Amino acid sequence: MKLRNFVKKIISRFPQQETKNIVDVNIVFSGAVEKKIATKSHQTILGIAKQNDIDIPHYCGGHCRCATCVVQILQNPSNISKASGNEIMVLGIDKFEKGHRLACQAYIHGDVEIFIPDWF
Repeated sequence: MKLRNFVKKIISRFPQQETKNIVDVNIVFSGAVEKKIATKSHQTILGIAKQNDIDIPHYCGGHCRCATCVVQILQNPSNISKASGNEIMVLGIDKFEKGHRLACQAYIHGDVEIFIPDWF
């Protein structure tokens, strides 16, 4: 019991900080329709889309295997996580170099603008 109290005392000296900030995500669809979303950072584009009833196809279930969840980053690509080698392989180097990312793999860390194409 004494150890538990000691640990609680030590932990209480270091306040818990929220590591997720609220960021603005502007989503552009085909036909120039836009939707602005304020959401917590450190989530995938696919996860944010699901939470906001935005349909992005993801036939592999979001496991970086099919490339059906391709989106294009229009503004602030530095606010998106770095692409893994596997993501670049699935996406293709040409699309990657043009600013495309897989929504299931790209984590948002700051304000961004994303284009969701109307593929299907």
